[in-house]
Amino acid sequence: MSRIFSSTSTATPRQPKERPSASQAPTSARSTRSTSTRSLRPPQPSRTSGRPSVPTTVAHAAPTRRTRPMAQQQLDFSPPPPRIPRQSIGGWLLTKAIIAALTWPFILGLSALVGYRPSAVDNRRFTGERMRWPFLTGVSVFIWLSGLMAVFASLMLTPIALVVVVPLMVLTAARVASSPYGLPVADLVTGARDMWADSPRWRKAAQVSLGAFALAAVLGVLLYVGRALYWSLPGWLELIAVGAVALGVIVCMAFAREAGARHRDGVQRVVVSQSQLAAAVGGLFGMTAERVLEAGVIQPNGDGSFVLSPVPAAAALRGRDELESRVAQLLPELTIVGFSADRIDLGPVPKEIESSREIMSQSNGLIVGMADEPDTALRPMAVRWSLAPGTSPAAAPQAAAYAQAKGLSLVEWAPYESYAVVAKLDAGVAQLRARLAELSRCQPWEIELSANHDLDGDALSEITLVRVPTIEDSSKRAETWMARIQQLVPAIAKTRWAVEDRTALDGTIVVARSVDPLATVQPYPTDAKPTLTAIPFAALPNGKTLTLGLLEMNSLLGGIPGGGKSGGATTLLTGIAKLENVAIIGLDPKLVELTLWEPRFSVIATQDDHASAVLAALVDEMHRRYEWLRTQGLKKISPSQLSPELPLIVVMIDEMADLVSVGTSPEEKKAELERAGMIRRIIAKGRASGIVIIAATQKPQSDVIPTGLRDMIQQRVSYATTTVDMTDTILGKGMGQLGGAAHSIAASERGVCYVVNEGSRTPQRARTFWIPDEEVAGIAQSTSHLRIELPWLDKASTAKPKFGQVIEDSVEFDDSIVEEASDLDFSDFNPSDFE
Repeated sequence: MSRIFSSTSTATPRQPKERPSASQAPTSARSTRSTSTRSLRPPQPSRTSGRPSVPTTVAHAAPTRRTRPMAQQQLDFSPPPPRIPRQSIGGWLLTKAIIAALTWPFILGLSALVGYRPSAVDNRRFTGERMRWPFLTGVSVFIWLSGLMAVFASLMLTPIALVVVVPLMVLTAARVASSPYGLPVADLVTGARDMWADSPRWRKAAQVSLGAFALAAVLGVLLYVGRALYWSLPGWLELIAVGAVALGVIVCMAFAREAGARHRDGVQRVVVSQSQLAAAVGGLFGMTAERVLEAGVIQPNGDGSFVLSPVPAAAALRGRDELESRVAQLLPELTIVGFSADRIDLGPVPKEIESSREIMSQSNGLIVGMADEPDTALRPMAVRWSLAPGTSPAAAPQAAAYAQAKGLSLVEWAPYESYAVVAKLDAGVAQLRARLAELSRCQPWEIELSANHDLDGDALSEITLVRVPTIEDSSKRAETWMARIQQLVPAIAKTRWAVEDRTALDGTIVVARSVDPLATVQPYPTDAKPTLTAIPFAALPNGKTLTLGLLEMNSLLGGIPGGGKSGGATTLLTGIAKLENVAIIGLDPKLVELTLWEPRFSVIATQDDHASAVLAALVDEMHRRYEWLRTQGLKKISPSQLSPELPLIVVMIDEMADLVSVGTSPEEKKAELERAGMIRRIIAKGRASGIVIIAATQKPQSDVIPTGLRDMIQQRVSYATTTVDMTDTILGKGMGQLGGAAHSIAASERGVCYVVNEGSRTPQRARTFWIPDEEVAGIAQSTSHLRIELPWLDKASTAKPKFGQVIEDSVEFDDSIVEEASDLDFSDFNPSDFE
């Protein structure tokens, strides 16, 4: 190449050199070196004729000093290396352009062959096109090898050819990788784009491939420019460029392989979907799937959708809903997007329909749709379910179980309106709702409530019942729900539940917990003035005073030991002791409960025999008073008729059980029966004659207080009990379920009680006024002047008169003398009740 672009010169014969003589020696060393140098230069070409000039001999002066011999000087007589002139950039570009013009037709022809695209995917034509793939695969291999040769050739030829050949190599590599799946070039590009959008892993791989190609392009340009300008570049740059191209090609092949596999799966899904759709359509038309396919009714599109055309008359008659139902069963991913008499379009299912189909499948066809509901405090994250037509009301447990599996709660069930509502209830609210439903004997979704907590978030402070089973009786509605909530959520210390029935206003019942005004001890109101009809007894939650009547009123106080029963008796006696014309008689089998009241009491019997005698005397006095009333033409003793000679007699029995139910021997049991009979008679008939009984017991059992005896006592006070049956024994049957929750009174709430009297037939919660024992003796002494002596009663008598001998058998009573005739009927008296 250097000979082409450089000038040539003719070699001349080397002339023999003459040894200089002594007379010709140089006069100086500089002249000697200069002369010898010029004489040793090679002959230069002539600038005029182009021929080499003939060397001439130049005479030199004699040297001034002695020089070394010529043989000892090292001289180089070889010709200089040839100089290669630089090629101009214009000439270089012209050469490369000529080579590229000769190469490109071959490359473009191969590109056209590789870019061949089969027809669109169609089940009827795809098989025929698939037969051409072996031939196309062979052509792709040939192109691949040709592309390799073209790349290596272009490394030495032109970068312009490389720009075309490298993409061609990528395309052929991709075609080879995807050829087993029959993927057209356009679908290959589309698949690669989808992989870029859907898969972060493949996106990173594509970025690596693009980076490798970019690196190869930069290095290629650098190498070509450096070669054109004769730069000295390291050889490993070419290796890096080739490696980058290889890496990019490998990643592209992997991309093509994955895209081909996805394409194959899509084709298979199309074929399967077409077969299933043919089965669904055939079921409507009364045809087999094969006949539907042969008829060409179903025509698949390239995007996974289908067209049914022409539409058989049977499909048009049966309608869109039945066809869509069959399609949903066989092809959940398709739905009808267009329905007409001549064309039916089926496309991919939208997300909302897809979720509805999923829930329908999971609920076994119970739920066919869903939609969001407004988010409220009662129904957070609520969802409305559309129920399948004809859903039975009995399917509610199935819907509730499905909702629970999804972390939701069924809050409304309306099968006749074909909908249900579920919500994300708080765990505490859901549990409270379930327990209330169990107590109410209904289903949880029949109750809807909200619950508020204290500021610390630990304890419930308010429960609002928005929707509950109907209780028609308004007097029982509030008490019933409050009793149920008290049973499930007991109030914490010094608080209590209060109920507000707002059914008439907004249909709700509000049960709120507030600070209990009865949580602290209630002192006795010293300024209160007791009367025969209002004895201060206890404080109510609203701050008012609860009073008990004395005139014509018998009272029963019961509760377990330590509940406050003795304190209640002391409170009553404090008010009674201040009344004039009132005689107080005490029966104290425990010996110590009434001892402090002795200055005010007419008599206190502590022995069983003495108590029997006192009761017998009271029965005789009751009969004498009835005789007096008969002679006076009166039915009862009025307050104006009371006097020291005819006082109101109050019998205080401090432990009734010791008088009627603790005997073991036959004699003791017989005496207990006599005492029980006398007490019963006094309670039944003594009111009109001015004799009342206040009985207290810490054993509220049926053998101590029979049902018949309890029901004749108008005022009943229950302190703390242990069971509902105990509460009912004192207050009356069913009172424990109507607000009389004496069995829920805490041990620390001594003096808290529930009261039933003629003023309220439902239990009232109250707390008995507290009077310290140290003050009782002073009260008894200060009221001792009101003590009444009863001449007909022997204070120390221990005689045991026979029951009924005091009054002659011949005495007959007029029914008009007795206030309540029913109370005189003792046909239901059975002594065995007291055993």
